[in-house]
Amino acid sequence: MDEPLISSQIMEGKSLSPNISDVSSHTNKRSSSFTASLLEEIRTEQLSARQDGSRSRIYEFKAEDGEGMKQQSSSIKTSQASAEETDCQSSARALFLASVNKTLDESARFVRQQIQTGSWNVPLEILVEFQTMTKQVVDDIENSTNLVYRKELKRLKSQISTVIAESDETRISLETQIENLQKEKIKACIDCEQLEYQLKFLLQNDEEEASECQHKKKDDRHQVSLQAMEEDCMRELDALHEELRTERGMVICGLCKTCPKDAVILPCLHFLYCNKCLHKIVEQKGCCPSCRVKIMQVLLCNVSLDM
Repeated sequence: MDEPLISSQIMEGKSLSPNISDVSSHTNKRSSSFTASLLEEIRTEQLSARQDGSRSRIYEFKAEDGEGMKQQSSSIKTSQASAEETDCQSSARALFLASVNKTLDESARFVRQQIQTGSWNVPLEILVEFQTMTKQVVDDIENSTNLVYRKELKRLKSQISTVIAESDETRISLETQIENLQKEKIKACIDCEQLEYQLKFLLQNDEEEASECQHKKKDDRHQVSLQAMEEDCMRELDALHEELRTERGMVICGLCKTCPKDAVILPCLHFLYCNKCLHKIVEQKGCCPSCRVKIMQVLLCNVSLDM
């Protein structure tokens, strides 16, 4: 309220008697309008808060990156929801204070108009007391709102700092795990390459050994075949030797067993002895050793035996 203006009006002797019905009607209209406006704003803020809460729950349902990240995301979203709710409350309080201030300003203008027209005569002390009390109420509401807002803001900042610190720790832990997994992957790739090289080397050796075994089997079969052929040849050779001995016995002189038969005795025609042995027999006995017939003549035959 403008204190000098009221004092000047009192000094000029203007009438300040209030029109109670006009003031009451005007105040009721302003109060109803203010109440309706405040209720509409509160509904709007509640609807916005519900929508924000639904969005936060949807965001929570979409988080699928691990339990740790889900918890952190949920904490962050809860903090955001709390902050949004606090902001809504603070906005509602601010709107309420603005409406109160607007109403008080309009009431003050109305009172000034009534005083200027001389239709309202109110003592100065009452107006000053009303102005002081109104200002005190507004200051108390503002201080209470600011205190609650500061406390809530401090709590949310502390909670957000804690969540950020936990998120940083989790991020560092995940980065360390990823780095370790990458190292293990590289090591596993190297081990796999070494195993592939060893496997190729072993397969090559197995192929060479298998080839050698096949050649050895072929050689063994050839060796067995050669041994069988050698045995057959030896048997045939023995048979030939035996046959040769038999034939040699048939053409060797029956007396000396050394020289071949090369003379025929006449007239008995025995062909059993060599010429040397027959000459000796002729000189000594003159008879065939086989039939005892007197030897009349010895015929020489060109018979040879290749040993």
